[in-house]
Amino acid sequence: LRDIEELLFERGVIVTYETIRCWCDKFGADLARRVKAARRKPGSTWHLDEMFVTLRGEPYRLWRAVDEHGTELD
Repeated sequence: LRDIEELLFERGVIVTYETIRCWCDKFGADLARRVKAARRKPGSTWHLDEMFVTLRGEPYRLWRAVDEHGTELD
């Protein structure tokens, strides 16, 4: 919200947090729906990526599923 407020302020528009919150309530769901629809659909071929990391001296193995486009799957 602060980024929106600063952007508008630079252009000489002063709005309250309540106004921005109302805009988010009004337009947020539609924007999220359009972003989700524009996302590339997962491919039919996928594989597991394996990665080893060390955190505080402890080794961990991380796995993630990735499709042929490199998109991480949930």
